[in-house]
Amino acid sequence: MILSGHQPVYLPGIILFNKIALSDAFMFVGHCQYTQKSWQTRNRIRLGEGEHWLSVPVMKFRALGQSINDTEILDEHWKKKHLGPSGRPMPSGLTSISIIRSWRLCF
Repeated sequence: MILSGHQPVYLPGIILFNKIALSDAFMFVGHCQYTQKSWQTRNRIRLGEGEHWLSVPVMKFRALGQSINDTEILDEHWKKKHLGPSGRPMPSGLTSISIIRSWRLCF
């Protein structure tokens, strides 16, 4: 039996989905320590030849060693920035990334 785990990250890459597919059991490990400005709440995507950062705003640390599970999202406005009202990712250069569209189901 193959058991694997991973810390929650925003917009995980294909490597994580491959890891899940190759596992008999998988677990998100949300009790790990939250780190500011990490992959847990932001990610970098390609836009043509450049890159763009997408970040989810979170509330300030309440305590040193705060877990990912205890970290709260600050507001809902980031969703509109990441996915516009038409359902197309923003900015318009993101429309070529099909995996972003599937995240709309999570919102």
